[in-house]
Amino acid sequence: PEPAKALLAVNGQDIGKAILDPVRPRAAGFDGLKAVAVPAGQGVYWEAESGLVKTLMTVGEDPAASGGKFVWVPGEPGERGPASRGIVTWKLHLAQAGKYHLWGRVLTPTPSDDSFFVGAQVGDRELLPWTDWHTGAHTAWEWARVTAGSTLDALVLDLPAGEVLLQFKVREDGARVDRLFLTADETEVPQG
Repeated sequence: PEPAKALLAVNGQDIGKAILDPVRPRAAGFDGLKAVAVPAGQGVYWEAESGLVKTLMTVGEDPAASGGKFVWVPGEPGERGPASRGIVTWKLHLAQAGKYHLWGRVLTPTPSDDSFFVGAQVGDRELLPWTDWHTGAHTAWEWARVTAGSTLDALVLDLPAGEVLLQFKVREDGARVDRLFLTADETEVPQG
């Protein structure tokens, strides 16, 4: 066959793309993701399943969840499972730079199913390196403020205006997130 114009080809077939696509830099591949608009001076809600859900993370269904859906890595309550992979990414478009507070509506039934990693970036620049968020046990859908590690101090995100990628990565299987709320007002508490 004619030589392929590919990084790695076998018998004229481009197999390099299939091999390399999953290992692209974190900022690549989000151009088609619809942005969550964050207006100046207003808190904003969005559904967890509206993000790009990849690799073991999946969309589950629950009539008690907002919109009937949530995001998680399936696992039995209280059991430890293979929670090493799974990520969901949301693209935010912030009208104004500032310090923001993030909440998640979660169902995290036991201390073995109650945490995620949270990260944020602009392009290839990390704004927030992976930080563990211990939600605490919630046996029904409840809002929990995103905290920084085991200190349980509220996580304050210093975000620039423009496009930011916010990501949750699985830390423990069985932890579910239904909806998110971002606000610049540290006293504002999500409703519903």
